[in-house]
Amino acid sequence: MGTRQLAIMLDTSVWLDYFIQGRDGSATAVRLVREAVEHNARLLYPARIMSDLFLEIRRDAASWVRASTEEVSREAARVCHDYAWGCMEDLHELADAVETDEASVEMALRFRSLSEDLEDNFVLVAAQRAAVDYLVTCDRVLLAKATVPALGPQDMMAVLEARL
Repeated sequence: MGTRQLAIMLDTSVWLDYFIQGRDGSATAVRLVREAVEHNARLLYPARIMSDLFLEIRRDAASWVRASTEEVSREAARVCHDYAWGCMEDLHELADAVETDEASVEMALRFRSLSEDLEDNFVLVAAQRAAVDYLVTCDRVLLAKATVPALGPQDMMAVLEARL
């Protein structure tokens, strides 16, 4: 008898670690996504984080160029922009977006009693509405206030490895 497919929502911090090499959690995030795909887990992300990811990835790429050349030429800026777009296409291939609608907004506003961080509230709402098995985040505050089972990337790796 096979095991049920896990639904795993990765938070902004984990996706940034996945797409921006050299961050403290990069190696773990890359392994986690690989393991999740190999274990046929369903990866998800809150759709509203996509623009934040895009901007942060583009900004990081430009910083890397600036550090090596002291100036970001028009051509280099275009490469950074295209790289961020490529990451968003990869995200779309790897994971399913959980949309934000009017009911999500209302829930996120009601979660204010749980957290003053609106971004975290939208992540929690998306995780709840998608009925995920796990929310994976590097954010310790989000881990502590999660309304669904939440783990750090290393702990999620252990769960996936235990399912072999």
